[in-house]
Parts: sequence; C-alpha cells; structure tokens
Amino acid sequence: MSKGPLMACVWYDRRFVSFLSTAHEPTLEDGSLPTVMRREGRERIPVRCPPLLPDYIANMRGVDRGDQLVSLYNAGRRSTKAWKRVFYYILECSILNAYIIEGQFDQRHGRTRDYKAFREELASQLIDSFSARSRPGRPRDLSMQRLNGSLDHLPVFTDKSQCC
Repeated sequence: MSKGPLMACVWYDRRFVSFLSTAHEPTLEDGSLPTVMRREGRERIPVRCPPLLPDYIANMRGVDRGDQLVSLYNAGRRSTKAWKRVFYYILECSILNAYIIEGQFDQRHGRTRDYKAFREELASQLIDSFSARSRPGRPRDLSMQRLNGSLDHLPVFTDKSQCC
C-alpha cells in the first residue's frame, strides 16, 4: 500500500514482517519484484520479496546485532514506571556502545573479548571502587562503658516514690 511518499508493506517469510519506507516504490521500475535466496532442504531457491527487503538485509545487520546483544544480558528490572524502563534501556545501549568502541580499539591491537567477559569486567571495576560507608550523623559508640556502670547510667532503686 502506498500513499504519497510513504509505503507500507507486510511480507511473510518465516513470520510476518512489516515495513514502512519513504525511500522505495512498491515495485521496481520495470514492474517486477526482486528476489532473495531461501533454503528449502538442500536447495536454494529464489523467492520474490518487496523491493525494500534487499536494502534492509544489506544495511540493517548492525542494528539487529545490537538489539540481540542488548537483550542477551539485560540489567534492567521490571517496573511499572516508564522512566525506569527508559533509563535501563539507555544504560544497556551505553554499555553496548562502550563494548563496540573497545572492540574497534582491540582489533587494531590484535585482542578480542566477548560481550559477556566485557560486562563482567565492567561490573567488577564498578563494584571494586564501592565502599559501604556509614550514614552521616553522630558516630555510634561501640564501647561497653555505658553498659558496665562506669558512667552511672544505670537506674537506682529507692524506697521512696518520686518524680523525675
């Protein structure tokens, strides 16, 4: 379906795939549809597809890979608050971006590391510098002076009843 510069398309491969595009026409210039190769058993057969699918396959592999890596080790927690879900998604994307940047650096120096090892090292580095300090305020008296009677804080029993 096409309306103005926007084209909407649904294609069934193994499941339904929906597309919206402003860069493609519903058919090629000659009126035909392009084909992609699919496997049936041991043979590869051409299957007709929408014209935007070959461009999608050629250009979107990085986005699909990024979504896959973000969903593998999800640090987010379930929440009814939308801002928390957005925060955890941004956190996951920033961890993935750091991994990609480190991977580009490591390729130049001949090192490789998988995503799980990167996340584990990142977590250990963040936790390593953490110190559980006590809350601000009056420091606690851990000595036993107040309990052994040396400071006269114990009650005194008398025969008279008096007010404080």
